[in-house]
Amino acid sequence: MTIETQERTALNKIAKTVDDLESTLEKLKGKDNKVKGWYEQKKAVHEIKKILSEATSYDEFDSAEYQIFMGEYNSYMFPGEYNQTIY
Repeated sequence: MTIETQERTALNKIAKTVDDLESTLEKLKGKDNKVKGWYEQKKAVHEIKKILSEATSYDEFDSAEYQIFMGEYNSYMFPGEYNQTIY
């Protein structure tokens, strides 16, 4: 895969992540869900960092930090569905 193709793929994934975030935040709008909105924004940032690290030499993505966050995210966003296991 060429660099241009990798970059295009990464940009498409980032655009989808941002679109998904905007859609989720719109659903949470007007409700008392500021913490859920914060979690969704932080999740999007982690996902974008992951996409960048896979496509380029972006070194700021920490896989262990991402896994810990996703465990916290799942336990908060879906209580009772997920245990405290890191995903």
